[in-house]
Amino acid sequence: MPLYLKNPHSILATLETRPQDVFEIWPPARSGGTWNDVLKAAREMGVKINTASKRPHPKKKRPEGRKGTAEAIVKEHPGTSLEALFTHTADSGLWIALDTVQDPQNLGTIFRTSAFFGVKGIVLTRDRSAPLSNTAYDVASGGIEHVPFTLQTNLGRVLDIAK
Repeated sequence: MPLYLKNPHSILATLETRPQDVFEIWPPARSGGTWNDVLKAAREMGVKINTASKRPHPKKKRPEGRKGTAEAIVKEHPGTSLEALFTHTADSGLWIALDTVQDPQNLGTIFRTSAFFGVKGIVLTRDRSAPLSNTAYDVASGGIEHVPFTLQTNLGRVLDIAK
């Protein structure tokens, strides 16, 4: 399922880490600041920039997120395997395990803060947890692209492996 990102920081981070997963960008009528950086990066990477004044409406209603016309259509971040997450870095540091975080804004805030503080990785549970939705990506302001994460069903097993 594609994501519709509105935060230019999230879009720029995706362009920097996974440009092949950015399908199309609809810039604001008047761009400035970070949107200029987004458009420059998109042009350099050959990502489609659509400046048409009339937008086609998707058949289904878009998921939650801020209202507005500027956005990018992006493929979801797949995450990584548990084994790859723990072998991603050999040095010590802070790792976070999240169980049943249900608010996508809280999830995005955790990723944004984790990126700022250099967290080595995040383990998320699949069940009874907020999805990595448009809202989580936009609130994370690029943090989801910069902090390795994995989605797991059994947090207890993950903690045993982490020991």
